[in-house]
Amino acid sequence: MPKGVTAVSESGIKSAADIERFIGLGYHAFLIGERFMATDDPGAALRDLLNMVVSTTKDTKDTKVRP
Repeated sequence: MPKGVTAVSESGIKSAADIERFIGLGYHAFLIGERFMATDDPGAALRDLLNMVVSTTKDTKDTKVRP
């Protein structure tokens, strides 16, 4: 990946573990849709997912998780 290009994972993300795996592979952005459309409260599902990722990656200096 050329320097200055943001790697985006576009598919197959269903859990915090998926995001952690992709972060480890150098991805910095994630398109997540189906996981949220399959729930009654997509906002709560996003909040829960972000909280799980933040709690498991907080010791990683270069990781910035934001919606």
